[in-house]
Amino acid sequence: YEEALKRDPEFAPAWAHLAEARIMLVQMAPLPVAEEFPRLKREAEHALRLDPDNAAAHAIMASILQSELPSDLEGADRHSRRALELNPNDPTALLYRAQLLMVLERFDEQATLLDRALAIDPFNPFIRANGVFAAGFGGDLDGARAAYDLTLEIDPDNLVAPWALGWSLVMVEEFEEGRAILEEAHEAFFSIEDGSPEMMPTLLMALVALDRAEEIASLRADVEAAADRRYIPPIFLACLDAAQGREDEALTRLEEAVEERDFRVAWTLDILQNMLYPQGDPPERIQAVRAGILPVGP
Repeated sequence: YEEALKRDPEFAPAWAHLAEARIMLVQMAPLPVAEEFPRLKREAEHALRLDPDNAAAHAIMASILQSELPSDLEGADRHSRRALELNPNDPTALLYRAQLLMVLERFDEQATLLDRALAIDPFNPFIRANGVFAAGFGGDLDGARAAYDLTLEIDPDNLVAPWALGWSLVMVEEFEEGRAILEEAHEAFFSIEDGSPEMMPTLLMALVALDRAEEIASLRADVEAAADRRYIPPIFLACLDAAQGREDEALTRLEEAVEERDFRVAWTLDILQNMLYPQGDPPERIQAVRAGILPVGP
């Protein structure tokens, strides 16, 4: 995309997809949210200035607004609707709209959009893997397993599907099976040299429930070794602290993640709280974080 923009700086689709690629780097590399998110948001905004009717740019802006902290769900709703008005058969726009509907807990509408996206692009493993999350969020574990199997038929090395199924299992307290799936996926996705520990918070929740202190300590050693070499978001260190009962350290790192406006806080906060305060009654520091990340609208 950068090479395309060297050749034509006014090419709106390249600006839009450059922003999309940067989101993936923030999540998967990972790169610091505080540095990269303002930059990628400017790139998407520039794409829309160049071409206000570019469907991809609207879809990507919707994804950005949904992901940032705090989320602008009203803006995401507006851009995702506009993307589909401009191109109703764009599977990526359908996927981003479906992801927003999942956040809004409108699961029936979400399932309809994912079905439309798969009818257009049936061999897209990322869309199929999102179906695992969709079923899991909707409480349909059998549907999550079926979507998982279909995804791996298409893409045996896919890591989003096991992450989603492992999450679904842990949320219904099937801790041993969830641990096994998440552990294998984490090991494939993260190493000291590369990759993000995105799957680790949910894995830690299972390990805490199963009282696997040695495995938690091993995860900590690997992540700290990686942090000595490269950027590791503080939210992951906060989850490790929480899993080991280090309350003050966990809350301090959680607050650092909020300062960085790390989008992961939104989906890891409940996990972290569950590990630290399994009986409920979180302290004011947790409540203040939750109040500060509440999404806007719609």
